[in-house]
Amino acid sequence: MNVLCDQMLGSLATWLRLCGIDTYFARESLSDDDLLQIAAEQQRLLVSRDKQLIHRAQKRKIPAVLISTTSLQDQLLQMHHHISFPKDTPLSRCCICNTPLITVNRELAKQNVPPLVAETRKKFWYCPHCTKYYWHGTHTDNIIKTIENLRSTNREKD
Repeated sequence: MNVLCDQMLGSLATWLRLCGIDTYFARESLSDDDLLQIAAEQQRLLVSRDKQLIHRAQKRKIPAVLISTTSLQDQLLQMHHHISFPKDTPLSRCCICNTPLITVNRELAKQNVPPLVAETRKKFWYCPHCTKYYWHGTHTDNIIKTIENLRSTNREKD
């Protein structure tokens, strides 16, 4: 399921993208009406901490989740109860703009990443929208570990 996070949930939006979930993050100040329209038109699950917005969405039969915590870990757990996190697509979207990443060859990446990274990494991904390059490193291991912990924590609760 595709998701729309309102302005209050930037960290959650980033992490949902890292998990491989198509997540629209309303960075700019959009009105509640705009958010509802985007969610309806793009068939996105509306996610917010705004009770009135969620109530309005539900009245319009727009799927919505009220996030009840400021803890990112708890927000992720709460989302995991509402949507399934894909197992085979973590780190497949740009965490900045949500665009699907494409694999690029090492030679092309070499010209655009730090020299040590170019020497030590074999696989690279590129965002064609914001032109950011990605590679696996210790940060990637930490992200994947966090996602795996989230899945196992959720299994234990079931």
